[in-house]
Amino acid sequence: MATKKSPVKKKKVLKKSPAKKKPAKKAVKKTTKKVSRKSAAVPNIKKIGGKMIDLNKEKPVGKIIHFYGKIKVGVIEVVKGKEIKVGQTLYYSGHTTDFAEELKSMQEYGKQVMVAKGKKQVGIKVGKKVRQEDRVYKIQ
Repeated sequence: MATKKSPVKKKKVLKKSPAKKKPAKKAVKKTTKKVSRKSAAVPNIKKIGGKMIDLNKEKPVGKIIHFYGKIKVGVIEVVKGKEIKVGQTLYYSGHTTDFAEELKSMQEYGKQVMVAKGKKQVGIKVGKKVRQEDRVYKIQ
């Protein structure tokens, strides 16, 4: 006996309409001007060692790259073209750092040195805490 196959029903396929595009946003011009710290000409004058010094005009001699808290030694990287000597007064400036003191001891790789010239890293004994990225100025 032969069995009859039932006819296969075809599914109706619905066509989707294309998606509507959203309108593009218009560019908005900014009217505020950014003012850089240098162009604002805010006077940054400090009285250090009896002298009035404008830190905006002075260039840093170096920056602190590390600080050892227990022995109170900061590591300074001297800027290229500058030098520091034992006996000079250095001013340390940063977010929470603001003091000056005479440089009494300086070492490079464990050996005492009297002069440190550009791009050298030297360890110096400091009286207070200094932090990374603090700037170091030479007071004449």
